[in-house]
Amino acid sequence: PKWESVGESEGADGGSVIGGGNRGTSSVRVEANTCDLRGFRYDEAISEVERFLSNAAVEGRPINFLLHGHGTGALKRGLREEFLPTAPGVKHWKRADEADGGDAFTMVEIS
Repeated sequence: PKWESVGESEGADGGSVIGGGNRGTSSVRVEANTCDLRGFRYDEAISEVERFLSNAAVEGRPINFLLHGHGTGALKRGLREEFLPTAPGVKHWKRADEADGGDAFTMVEIS
């Protein structure tokens, strides 16, 4: 999958994908770079994601994962279609690779 980015379906950098080798950043999902949002409603999840991504920026973690699960899909859609396109510091996002949990996760790169 290609990166999603504000106003561009291919991403601001022409659609490069995490792990493409040009960023030098790890895309391995571990507990420290994963925000578990299962059970949250969209409005509750936003403050949790903002706090998580802010901490990730301070800690120098450019690649992070949001675990929203499958459920009804409302949380995933809200994050991908409403929050991430305008979230400060978010460069790109995409559905996580199958090895990292697939569509139950959203992989986010922050600046």
